[in-house]
Amino acid sequence: MQIGLLLAQQANNARLTDWLSSVYDVVQVDSQSLVQSNCDLYIVDELMLERHYSRLRQLKDKSNSVFLPYLLLSTTSDSHPNNQAVWDLVDEIISMPTQKRALSHRLVNLLQRRDLSVDLSTEAEQQRDLFRNMFESSNDAVFIIDPESEEIRECNPQACELLGYSKDELRSSSPDLIHPDVKSEFWTFVDSVIENGRGYTTELTCRTKGDKQIRAEISASALHVDGQPHFLASVRDVTTRYEQRQVLKRLPTVTADMMEAPTKHEVAEVAVAAAKHVFGYNIAGVRLLNTESTPETLDLVAATSETFELLEATPTVYERGESVVGGVFERQESISLSNIQSSETPFGYKPIRSVMCFPLGAHGVVSIGATESAAFRDADVELMGLLAATTTAALTRAEREESLSEQTEYFRALFENATDAIADVKFENGGPYIQDVNPEFERVFGCERATVRGNSLTELVAPPNEEGASQSLIARAFVDGRTTVDTEGRRETATGQRDFLIRVVPIQQNDEHLGAYVVYTDITEQKRRDQQLQVLNRVLRHNIRNKLNIVRGAVEWSLDHERNVPTPLAESGLDAINELLDLSESARTLLSKTNSEQNLKPVPIVDLIERPVRSLREQYPDADISTAIETDEWLSGSVQLDRALKELCENAITHSTQASPVVAITAEPIKNRTDWVEITVEDNGPGIPDAQQAVLQKGEETQLQHGNGLGLWTVHWIVTTAGGDLTLSNRDGPGATVTLRLPTVGPDYCLQDDHSETPV
Repeated sequence: MQIGLLLAQQANNARLTDWLSSVYDVVQVDSQSLVQSNCDLYIVDELMLERHYSRLRQLKDKSNSVFLPYLLLSTTSDSHPNNQAVWDLVDEIISMPTQKRALSHRLVNLLQRRDLSVDLSTEAEQQRDLFRNMFESSNDAVFIIDPESEEIRECNPQACELLGYSKDELRSSSPDLIHPDVKSEFWTFVDSVIENGRGYTTELTCRTKGDKQIRAEISASALHVDGQPHFLASVRDVTTRYEQRQVLKRLPTVTADMMEAPTKHEVAEVAVAAAKHVFGYNIAGVRLLNTESTPETLDLVAATSETFELLEATPTVYERGESVVGGVFERQESISLSNIQSSETPFGYKPIRSVMCFPLGAHGVVSIGATESAAFRDADVELMGLLAATTTAALTRAEREESLSEQTEYFRALFENATDAIADVKFENGGPYIQDVNPEFERVFGCERATVRGNSLTELVAPPNEEGASQSLIARAFVDGRTTVDTEGRRETATGQRDFLIRVVPIQQNDEHLGAYVVYTDITEQKRRDQQLQVLNRVLRHNIRNKLNIVRGAVEWSLDHERNVPTPLAESGLDAINELLDLSESARTLLSKTNSEQNLKPVPIVDLIERPVRSLREQYPDADISTAIETDEWLSGSVQLDRALKELCENAITHSTQASPVVAITAEPIKNRTDWVEITVEDNGPGIPDAQQAVLQKGEETQLQHGNGLGLWTVHWIVTTAGGDLTLSNRDGPGATVTLRLPTVGPDYCLQDDHSETPV
């Protein structure tokens, strides 16, 4: 530690140097070296304090926040002077003469305070450096404003880039320079932040050096600089977002105008006007497909005045696939080009550099141009895509319903005419509740829209074992609010359980969740065909290969003229050939026999069971086949359920190890499932292998796990095609139990040619 001596009496200088030099670095300072010295503590007397007061004050002020102690050696009897100026500068006073121990104690105390101050100052400097780095590297423009002087004290490079001013131009300028249009609102916001500690606003604007107004998003907080409250503001340019929101706010009006336009040409005029006055594009045009020309052409039917001024001659017409415009229409894909000169210039004019072009479905194309290269951003393409979609919808409405005045009819057209079942739902009380359903939903799930509104969608269509998954699926879509969620699952329909691709499309407006569309696409037949392909592939690879090995063995034996083919081998080969023929016939009929059949009336359960039983009793007289039918319900005749029962019974009889195979068939209503019946087939055979049960339970075959044949698969497909389900189990004793659960229908039920179910 270094101690500076500023004493008038040389005797005191010598004595203090002698006392302190063994512990401290002692230096003697004078009027010349005082200001440039860098001591940790200064010892002065009254004369030198009075003589060098201003320089000592300057030195202390220079130390900033670091404590620089002054110890006054008083040679007068008054050790506590009343002069306030002395106490403003001096930290301790010690009277002379004094003892070395007393002086040492004072010095230690002052230097300890000095050390603590240095440590705190270093930490503060590190914090300032961190703040400075964050300040300079922030992605947003940052300002520090002194509310008292109404000046910008500091700003970062991003602030200069945003506003176009240099840092020197901004510093010490009034914030009114950049907020000239909202001065009062800005200072009201500043006062609020100083009072509350922080604040946020998107209601203010800034004006750049080039006199461009930008929308600002300002996040601000209060901080103290030099003990005075200051305003720290982080400013982000949200002009693009603001413009997008303004466009989106005006889109409903544009949409309404389009939906009121009675003709396609007038819809095109509204679209062009919207492109100019809502989206701000001066160069815009709509081309519609002229189906009366040969070949069909895309004709310019509406454009802004600026577009026509740029045309060199009569607007060019294009065929499908010709030029950029024709290509967009032919491919039905939008395009954005930064430099149209690299492609064939549409309309035949040269000033255009950038272009966006959007297909309008089967109606035509809307084009937007600019004379600057790379004029359009991704956000511009996205917003114009909305106008193109709206225009397409309006053109479709105008084309199909020019004589109708109801605007809402078109908006409901997609929902009403969709070939998939759709439910419009809201998520309330932890689950989806129906607001509306389309006609296909009514047909598929056998309900009326008037009666299901307000009901739980999950309770209406989800089987008991799928309710949790159904709730979770729709809840996920509502949590995200923007992403379509899809899955596969089974649902209860008017004709039993069927497999669906289920898509949940959330509906959101202005960041508010309005609900969702739940779309059901029936994939039952697709899944069944996939399973059939898996099974047939396995049969061809496994069963046929094994049988052909037997046949090959017999043939190879027969080629050896010195040996006769043993009768057992010949018989095995013949049996293998017959089995292959049977397997080929089974595979050939598999697809057609498990498909739904049309225009079939319902069948009483009694007839459906007794018909195959009579045939089996004649074919297998040694078998004991019994029935117990405790229901008079009817089943759909659209699939060969009697064949499924015959397949099960025949499988049980032929695989039985008993002298007299026993098969028992029972049928009864399911107590907890309205309009469902349960048919059970029990036998006294060897049971069904666990591996085959697992395959049917999983619904697919793999290389390591597959069934033995086509019989149970055939039953599985027939039952699932009928909307039911199949379970397999082995009894405690010998034998197996196969349970078919099937939906019932009324006796007047009929399946129509269009796959709809109606009473006859």
